[in-house]
Amino acid sequence: KNRKPIERSRDFEALLKNEDRIFMNQLTVYGGIKKPYWYRTIQLKIGLWIFSLNGTYRSTKGQLSGIETIHFARWSIFNNGKNVMFLSNFDGAWEIYLSEFIDRSAAAMNLTFGTTVGYPKVKGFFGGGAHDEQAFKTVVRNNQYPCQVWYSAYPQLTVKNILNNQKIRQFLSGTSKESTAAWLKRF
Repeated sequence: KNRKPIERSRDFEALLKNEDRIFMNQLTVYGGIKKPYWYRTIQLKIGLWIFSLNGTYRSTKGQLSGIETIHFARWSIFNNGKNVMFLSNFDGAWEIYLSEFIDRSAAAMNLTFGTTVGYPKVKGFFGGGAHDEQAFKTVVRNNQYPCQVWYSAYPQLTVKNILNNQKIRQFLSGTSKESTAAWLKRF
């Protein structure tokens, strides 16, 4: 069942009202997949498979594609491959979060978001699309919806703070190989 379009002005105000209340924010983006559905769904699934390999083997130390501000990211394809949703929790402001994606993984954004209706025209995955910063941010904002519920175990801590605290605990428990001088610098 296709979702009924919501009045953007009301949604936009709700989005802004719920942003930056704590250091972490959330992003919920919902979009329609371009036709032909079968082709774009295959493209999206390949992109998500590549992401899963990256997450399993490369992005395991508090960074996703070199971005240190992401707590959580999830893609879901539904409605028989006609719609997609992206959910994420991240440190800092919305504008900075999207700028990091543009700076560090625009090609990945083109591979995934590029399958959706309204996304800026992609030229061979590496050109256009997310490289057009304002167009990319506009399409994300236009397809963003307020999240009714989301949870933060550490609302006042960044990913860097959490990882630093982990290193402090490891040293105190005797499981760290860090020198005392390096450990003291963590404070």
